[in-house]
Amino acid sequence: MTPRPSARLLVVDPRDRVLLLRFDHRNGPLAGQVHWATPGGALQPGESWEAAALRALAEETGIVADHPGVQVHARDFPLQMPDGSWVTAQERFFLIRVAEARVDTTRRTASEAEVLDRHAWWPLDDLARTTDIVHPDNLSDILRPHLRALSVPRLRPYEPMRDLDRCMALWRAASEVGHPFLDAATLDADAVLVRDVYMPAAEITVAERDGTVIGFIALLEDLVGGLFVDPGAHRSGAGRALVEDAVRRKGRLEVEVYAANAGACAFYAACGFVETGRRDIDDHGRALPLICMTLTGKDQTRPD
Repeated sequence: MTPRPSARLLVVDPRDRVLLLRFDHRNGPLAGQVHWATPGGALQPGESWEAAALRALAEETGIVADHPGVQVHARDFPLQMPDGSWVTAQERFFLIRVAEARVDTTRRTASEAEVLDRHAWWPLDDLARTTDIVHPDNLSDILRPHLRALSVPRLRPYEPMRDLDRCMALWRAASEVGHPFLDAATLDADAVLVRDVYMPAAEITVAERDGTVIGFIALLEDLVGGLFVDPGAHRSGAGRALVEDAVRRKGRLEVEVYAANAGACAFYAACGFVETGRRDIDDHGRALPLICMTLTGKDQTRPD
């Protein structure tokens, strides 16, 4: 059979979900076959595996990258094509992590648009349990060891010229999710204070994954002035890593969190913070109750 080299993409978001496309063949020899598979495509003449991976990634998902990531898997097997012919598929899989779970389908070719009817970001546990047909069928087993190796974010000191805009974008996104009781005008006003007053005065550490900042913690001595994680990276371990690093360095941490922010309250409690008091007015004079919490190094636990 004719060899058909093909580059496939294991696209993983900050929550360790893998992107799969659903193929629904309605016509021709493959009519009636429905399955999920990774983005990817055959190599064009003279094209490298990496170049084919980047091209297919952009065409099928709208994701533009400089590098397809590392090759983590390979398989060769007989494959029937839509025209009924058989080839020897030679697939090479590249693992790439993206900063957000977003797909743009406008670049797909007519033939791709005809057969690709939906996409989804799959948690590995759901992938392992599904009764849907997925190619390759051991995809969760392929991914798990590699995701474990990538799961711990890298922490480094904040660099204003490099990180300010990204941190402000994270602050806004996280604030909109965690503080729905603050309207857009209030967040606009707070953003000015955060950028011009609080950020320059704080000791800041950022968490990054694959070169992208996904969270940061701002400390004023042992007070957590702010801890913000990209909503797309919630439950990825970034917030916990930032807290654990800060308490190792400081020995003790204090934080004040809006009582209405149930997610933040639960996160800090899971990290080992204990409530030490409350106040009814925030630093801006707004009638928004705050919970005061404290953590010492010996109090740490590991949240789920």
